[in-house]
This record gives sequence, C-alpha cells and structure tokens, in this order.
Amino acid sequence: AVVSTQSTGGPIAELKVWEERQTKLNSILEQLDSRLASQILKELANLGNVYAKSFSVVVDDIKQALTETQENIMYLRPFEPYLMKLANITATECSIKITAPIVHLLDLIWRHSRYYHEPKNFKRLLRHLSHLVVNRTV
Repeated sequence: AVVSTQSTGGPIAELKVWEERQTKLNSILEQLDSRLASQILKELANLGNVYAKSFSVVVDDIKQALTETQENIMYLRPFEPYLMKLANITATECSIKITAPIVHLLDLIWRHSRYYHEPKNFKRLLRHLSHLVVNRTV
C-alpha cells in the first residue's frame, strides 16, 4: 500500500490517511459479510462459477490490507501526543523531552513495522518529521 500525504502533512496526516483507509476497508468487509453477499457467493460456488474463487481471493486481499493498515495505525498513534506538543512549542522549547521519545519511536517502528521497514516508506516518515522539527526551530 502506498500512502499519499502532502510533503508538509506530516505523520499526523499520514495517521489520518491510514485511519480513513481502515474505515473504508471495514465498510467493504462489512458489506461482503452481509447475508445477501454470502448467499450470492454460496450460490456462485454451488454453480461452479469461476468468479466465486476470484472473489474469495479479493476478500483475502482486503483482509490482508486491513491487517497492514491496523498495524501502521498502531505504530503511528504513539507519535500523536509528541507531535501535538511539538506543534505548540517555540524553538527554544524544542528539547530532548520531545525529540528523544520521537527518536525512540522511530527506532521501534524501523525494527518492528513491516511497512515502515521499507526504506522508501521510512524515509518519507523521516522527511515529514524533519520538516516539522525544522519548522519549529526556525
């Protein structure tokens, strides 16, 4: 999955994108789990229709995307309180009390997240954080 945030949107914007994606995927799965959809799929399978298996693969892909989305939300959410503080402080207040926990969270994300362990995704996250820090200290 590719997350598209504006270059100045930052990690909070990225978190919001993941949360919106989670809402959409949950809605899709809820619709697919409806009684009507289940009946249609069961009938297609009983008839030996080729689309029944393809549809099953699509449902599995959606479930996998939802799992990835939930994971990314789990890794980004701890940033929220620190980034809110960072957005509301002056340059002289930008201290180790805020940057140290952010660096620690980055370390945890790099080591444990499958999505953010990919260099292009992690670099984007670092770039967003760097912009926030630089904007607060200028």
